[in-house]
Amino acid sequence: MSPLNPEVIERVYKATGKYIRDGYGQTETTLMVGNFPGMRIKPGSMGKPAPGYDVVLVDEDGNPVGTNKDGHITVKTSPRPIGLMVGYDDKNKNKEVFRLGLYFTGDVAFMDEEGYLYFVGRADDVFKSSDYRISPFELESDLLKHPAVAEAAWSQAQTQ
Repeated sequence: MSPLNPEVIERVYKATGKYIRDGYGQTETTLMVGNFPGMRIKPGSMGKPAPGYDVVLVDEDGNPVGTNKDGHITVKTSPRPIGLMVGYDDKNKNKEVFRLGLYFTGDVAFMDEEGYLYFVGRADDVFKSSDYRISPFELESDLLKHPAVAEAAWSQAQTQ
């Protein structure tokens, strides 16, 4: 998953008069977060949690993180959302993702003061520099702001 860069959303809006409604979901879930009709679109945000999903951003120990702090995207499993998978065939994988009454998606995001979520990246793709966490998405977005750059993309395969 990677959100659309705000610059791309703005270009589409200028060309069509329509906003792209970014969202977030996984193969293991249905759409968990979205920019639903009637909501104000915040470029760069994947929206707010969908009905039926109690999305919580947590640290490594499962403690909720504060506003504008990066945290693991999790979903409370009680009551279990109807769109959340039952589990994997691999028992070890299940222990990894289903713990502390939460389903850990493997992704990182932050939430603003209004409850809008912003995708940071896969938990294992985030760069750390001088104690800062930097997502490939942030790097791509900043590159796209430069007039000499038409497109930017990052692939984990390129770093291995």
